[in-house]
Order: sequence, then structure tokens, then C-alpha cells
Amino acid sequence: MLKQIITYLLILLNVNFFAQNVLSCGKGLNGQVYGLYNDTVIKKLIVSGWFTMADGKPYNGLATWDGVKFDSLGKNNPYPNGFRKEPFIQYKNKLYVFGIDKYLYSFNYQTKIWTQIPGKYDNLIRDFTIYNNDLIIVGDFKKVGNTVVKNIIKFNGTNYDTLPKPIFSGFIFTAEVYKNELYIGGNFDQFSPYTGIAKFNGTSWVKVSNNTALTGASQEVWDLVIYNNKLFITGNWAFTNGIFQPSLATWDGQNWGNIGTMIFNGGIPAANSTFKIYNNKLYVIGGFDSINNIKTANIAVWNDTIWCGVKMINNTGLQIAPIENYNNQWYIAGNQTMIADTVEITASMIPDTINGLGRYIGNNGKLERNCFDKPIIKPDFSIYPNPFSDKITINTSTTDPTTLKKITLINMLGQKVFYLEFYQNNISIDLPQLLDGTYIAELYLNNQLSFRTKLLKL
Repeated sequence: MLKQIITYLLILLNVNFFAQNVLSCGKGLNGQVYGLYNDTVIKKLIVSGWFTMADGKPYNGLATWDGVKFDSLGKNNPYPNGFRKEPFIQYKNKLYVFGIDKYLYSFNYQTKIWTQIPGKYDNLIRDFTIYNNDLIIVGDFKKVGNTVVKNIIKFNGTNYDTLPKPIFSGFIFTAEVYKNELYIGGNFDQFSPYTGIAKFNGTSWVKVSNNTALTGASQEVWDLVIYNNKLFITGNWAFTNGIFQPSLATWDGQNWGNIGTMIFNGGIPAANSTFKIYNNKLYVIGGFDSINNIKTANIAVWNDTIWCGVKMINNTGLQIAPIENYNNQWYIAGNQTMIADTVEITASMIPDTINGLGRYIGNNGKLERNCFDKPIIKPDFSIYPNPFSDKITINTSTTDPTTLKKITLINMLGQKVFYLEFYQNNISIDLPQLLDGTYIAELYLNNQLSFRTKLLKL
């Protein structure tokens, strides 16, 4: 009996902790939120999803939030019966979104009226971007009105027009313009040289690089974003340009870059990942529990130097809830789990009043832990000889000898074949059991990936 009382008190304590860190938005919503958009014109947060009520009032899948209360967004709501997560974009002084009836809608900021654009889609829109002054629309669709397309079409504000059809098959999940070229990502034919990513140079579709860069797993690209003059890519693959580097990569127009590994359940590439940029930091949201061997859950932050874990996670497995920053405050959609430094709050402990959408106020409003506040040390590493026969030597002489170090060797199938923890700055390791071939060596300092290289055993 005493144990049950203590457990109950701990649950109450955890709920109070959660309530102190995540606040409800008014009385909440009566369903799941799938879309959040910080609209800089109306200066409100647009909220969309499978709900019919917000603050006890009917809003049918679309509402705005001004930090205090919910309100409607114009007339002729394009979501009369609810709505799943679809993209928003501002184009030629209007807001565009995909309606549940499979039509494109525009919102006139002056008249505050939604208008249905003629031409019904036969399937979903996934993403928008603007290229050569046209609105580029990509998704799962093969037909718009009577026009047969291949998952991509353009719109000039008045009429639709086609682009050259991609020569590969599959859906397009994301689009981005980088260095005056249109990049698209998706689940393209795995046996084509495109493997999840391609670009349009203004005339035709071409490969991003001469080699097949993203391989293994499903070879899907889910999101593209430009951050610090590079194209960042996330999706579901195991190898980037032949190196074991799941789910994350960069492209500078000439070369692939390495920003670490993002995995789930000990080695599976991440699922359904997307990017968000705020305050010159890159947030990645997806189905993963580790990034560069840092334990986190579903959200991590990159400051162009290191990855940092976060305190807020999604408790629904691989179902991703969107996040958005509005008025310097983070909003997190869906049922969430809060992780404190030592306490985990589970979904069953979340008060019902935080329904659909919550405001995060913990950790001084920062999602990430305070790892960015620590000085960054970039030691020199070496592993030799390379090629090797039976033994390698690791030199980490510029590091603190009390620092925990880890070495992992991964074969070209993505399998971890060797692992060792050590503290010495110099160590020799016997590896006669390894088969001849190529391996990826990863060195970690205090669980942070600090060095990666390719080794050849002869």
C-alpha cells in the first residue's frame, strides 16, 4: 500500500513538473494537430489537423493562435471536415495550402477569403517551393484536372503548367531550390541512378552527382533545406557516397558532406525526418533515438559544429508531431513526452488540458540541452597503418587521458563488427578476426562522434 501511495505521489509530482514546462493553449483542441505555420503576414500561428473544436468553439481543422486565444482564418475554410499535415507557403502575397477535397486553395490576406483553384488532384500534395517565379508543387499525384503529370507541376498564380516529366518513378516528398537549380527528394525507383534525389537544371532532370550517392535501406529522401550555404538532406538510407552515414548528408554543389549518423533502435536509419531552422540552428525531427551516438528522441539540434540532444520528445514512436517557433516560444503539436535531466514524464501523465498543442517554457525556452554552452575542443586523431593486416594503432594524444573514448568498426553492409571502450591516448588493437575488405572507423569522445575514416584490411 505504501509503495502504491509513493508511486501515485511521484506521478503527481511528474505531472506538476510537466505542467510547469508545457502549458496548454487555451482550453486546447479536441483532436490531433498535424500542421503548424508561423505566418509572418498576419503575425499568428496557423494550426491545422484532425480537430473540429478549439477553445470550445468550432474551427473544423484550421485555426489561428495569437499567444492568447484561438481564432478563425478567413471565410470558405478549405478544411470543412478536418485536415492532415500538408504544407503552407506564401506566394505572390497569398497563402497557399492543399484542401481536404484535393484542390489547391489560396488565401487573400486583404479580403480574408479562401479561393479554390480549379483543377482537382488525384492524390496528395507533399511540398511547395518557388522556382523561376513559379510555385512548384510536388507530391503523390499523377493528374491535376485533366492534365497528366508525374508528381510535379507549376503554378504562376493564375494557371497551371507542366515541367518535363522525371524519367524515374515514385513519389516526390520534398522540393528545394539550391544554387539556381530545383532539387527534389522522394522514394524514386531504387534501381535507377537517382536513389531518392535529383535536380532540374532549367532544361532537364539530371543526377545530383556522377555516382549513386544514397544507398541502402529504402533510399528515400524526406526533406531538403538550405542551411549555411549547403543543402541539408535527410531520409532513410544507410550509406552516403559509400560511407556508412545513415539518414543525414550535406551537398555543396560538388561534394557530399558528413554531419553524422542518425539511427533508431541501435542501427536502423531514421524514419520520416524533417528539418526546421530557427535562430541560426538546424533542428531535425524524426523517428530516431540516437544521433552521433547521443541519446535523444525524435528531435536534435545542429549549430554547424556539433549535434545536441533535446528535452522534448514525441511519445508515439515513429509518428512525428510538428514543432514551430512563434514569438520566440516553441509550440509542439500532438501528445508529447517531456524528459528532464533525471525524470521522464510519460504520455499517460500528461494532463488532458494539454490537448493537441502545447507551449514549451522549460529550460529557459530552449529545446536543446545546454551542450552548446560548453567549449568545443577539436583534437587531432590518427589511425594507422592504413591499409593494415592484423593490427591498428589509434593516436588521440591531444585529448584528456581521463576522457572515455570508443572505437567502432562498420563493414560495407552497415554491420558493426568491432567495438571497444578505452581511456588511453595511444592504443594498439589486434584485429586478426576481421575479413579482408573496407571498414568505416568511428571514434567517439564522451559519446560524441569526433572522427570518422575509411580503413582497408589486406
